[in-house]
Amino acid sequence: MTVVDEIATLRAAALAYLAAQLGPRAPADLDFIRLFDEAPLDSEPRIALFRFMIGAPPRDAANPAAHGPADSSTHVAPNCPARGATYSPAKDASESGSAGGLHNTSQYPAEVASERGSAGGALSNSLCAAGAIPHYVAVGGEFPNYFPAYGLDADEAFSLYIGTVFMLEMSVTRADPDVEPPGAAASVFGFAVRQAPGIRVERVELEALFRTEDVYFGVYSAIVQDRPMRCVGALPFDIANQSATPGFYDRIDLPAPVLLRLHFGKLIRQEAAADRSSPADPA
Repeated sequence: MTVVDEIATLRAAALAYLAAQLGPRAPADLDFIRLFDEAPLDSEPRIALFRFMIGAPPRDAANPAAHGPADSSTHVAPNCPARGATYSPAKDASESGSAGGLHNTSQYPAEVASERGSAGGALSNSLCAAGAIPHYVAVGGEFPNYFPAYGLDADEAFSLYIGTVFMLEMSVTRADPDVEPPGAAASVFGFAVRQAPGIRVERVELEALFRTEDVYFGVYSAIVQDRPMRCVGALPFDIANQSATPGFYDRIDLPAPVLLRLHFGKLIRQEAAADRSSPADPA
């Protein structure tokens, strides 16, 4: 099969998946973004990423000019950042697969299958045209998935997808913040100072706690050098913690579960890339 044929097959699979999830609101076509064949997870060997819009008014395919151009300066959706508002997937669950864009979500933990809070102003203004919200859909593996674009580029969107699959496979669930491990918040300070001695870290607060078996993961907000930041990873935060090396992000707009999935995906892809670049063991 040629790459062109493969993309056409995956496009058809994505359209069928979205039709099942969205019904009459499903897109008639998709914009192909990229084919990822790095296979950071065994269940996701070759993934096609497409982009589409939810909420655009129907256009006459026979006469698209009759509707005029989709000029984002005059046809911006009411909930696009260009209007100063935010997009919350929880406001309309059908915008994201009825539960955060996860395939067949009834079988997944609620903390993975729903986006809590607002996605903020991360959505691309240039894509919020004609009252539509940009989304990605990833197909080709065991877990087809669609989700709001959150202003992510293609590489970040693929990382988010891989992190989502990982959380499902590892049964990562949301935990009661009251069981936050002792010293977890203090470890945010320690991790930051070890990475950049003398850095100023203030107002560390737990946003969300997750767990799988006996490993806890946290999403913390903090003010770092007068900038709002978030620290994400396995607890306690330490560069040597192999469960999930922590990292700092300035994406304060993303819901905590989304940021954790993005972080997981980045780590998994980095580890897979390192494995590929390592010389093979002699037979």
